[in-house]
Amino acid sequence: ERDFAWVGSFQAGLYHVSLDTGSTQHYLPEADTLGSISHNQITTIYKDSFDNLWVGTYTGGLNLMRAGSDKFEVFKHDPSNPLSISNNSIMAIYQEKSGSLWVGTEDGLNRYDYETHAFERFLHDPDQPGTLSSRVIFSLYEDSKARLWIGTQGGGLNMWEPFDRKSSRNNFSYFQSAIRLPSSSVYAIQGDRLGNLWLATSGGLTRFTYDRGNFKNFTVDDGLQSNDFNLGASFRDSTGRLYFGGTSGLNIFDPEEIQS
Repeated sequence: ERDFAWVGSFQAGLYHVSLDTGSTQHYLPEADTLGSISHNQITTIYKDSFDNLWVGTYTGGLNLMRAGSDKFEVFKHDPSNPLSISNNSIMAIYQEKSGSLWVGTEDGLNRYDYETHAFERFLHDPDQPGTLSSRVIFSLYEDSKARLWIGTQGGGLNMWEPFDRKSSRNNFSYFQSAIRLPSSSVYAIQGDRLGNLWLATSGGLTRFTYDRGNFKNFTVDDGLQSNDFNLGASFRDSTGRLYFGGTSGLNIFDPEEIQS
């Protein structure tokens, strides 16, 4: 089947919906049933380059449905295992072009190893310079220069460059004050074809060009549905248009048509 959609709800589990017939398959947690999804509160859905489906839940861990399967493998935090995922509330999933899969949680960022099925943790430590600026990871995005951008709750925007990944684990850059974000919570990140990052926050939308150090904040006065956006509600289509969902609707625009 080619025309279908995966739909996650925050109380009623996961749905596979046929766009041809309208039929649905419903996935709910089933106690003591191997292969069942782990929780009915779905926070994020992501398909990787291997056609595996990753489903994040709130407090129920991370679920993996491998390509060709209809069963889930579940990854949960294990306090006794430092190679387990750092937290069971999954907020963001993103696969870099290099193949690394990153998972943002309510307590840290994780990099998944496809061969060992282990997680490498990157945590916030206020006493350790160069660590993440917040415990809670809201959004992830890789730009055209392979820089990983991390939006947080209360900690603004972080960035990790490729060369840092082997030289040091604690080498995150922090951009909250440098670009004067209207809010310290970054719900979604998208890039445009001009090299800008667009950051959806709880205080408006920001266009940021790291290489030039330029930024511009937009509010309801510029046509936003609201200054408040929703977690993970963003998309870039094949024509370059950007979509951001918020508390009062949806904004759709072509970044190349914005002159300011």
